[in-house]
Amino acid sequence: QELTKLGSNLFFTADDGENGRELWVSDSTEEGTFMVKDINTNGSSSPNWLRVMDGTLYFMAYTEDHGRELWRSDGTESGTYMLRDINPGSNSSFHWTPDFFHGELVIVHGDSLYFTADDGEEHGTELWKTNGTANGTELVIDMVPGSDSSWPNRYLSFDDKLYFTSYSEERGRQLWFYWDNPGPIIG
Repeated sequence: QELTKLGSNLFFTADDGENGRELWVSDSTEEGTFMVKDINTNGSSSPNWLRVMDGTLYFMAYTEDHGRELWRSDGTESGTYMLRDINPGSNSSFHWTPDFFHGELVIVHGDSLYFTADDGEEHGTELWKTNGTANGTELVIDMVPGSDSSWPNRYLSFDDKLYFTSYSEERGRQLWFYWDNPGPIIG
């Protein structure tokens, strides 16, 4: 399904008939093609939105204990782990709803990975970013304050700015940009 190149390896998702759809890697040889990790041991983790930042693979994956969350991998089983449980417990932080989401939901921009996530009751579905660490994974802005959601999507990195659309009942869907140089600006 999804294909992403990292160094001399190709990462992809596949179902081997035993473990469900999981993350795989290949160096283009038979012996160098294998499942990286059985992330959801009770079925498919269905990894998607595979992106590379600073030599590391980032993706969304599902487990029964944590729902769909942000993961990272260096191509080894021990180096593949959930970055942060943004929506604590079994609820997913990453949702795909065709009524609201179109285009990119995960993008590398500058030295961060930006994505759409829901932290549960506090902020709703908003713009988040990570520098690749759990502590560096944070909400960028709560565009619709409180637990309501702005449903940001259609991310595009252009001219040092991150462009996206978001939604509010007052304004409908509008185009916005985020600029983190010299400080964060939403316009």
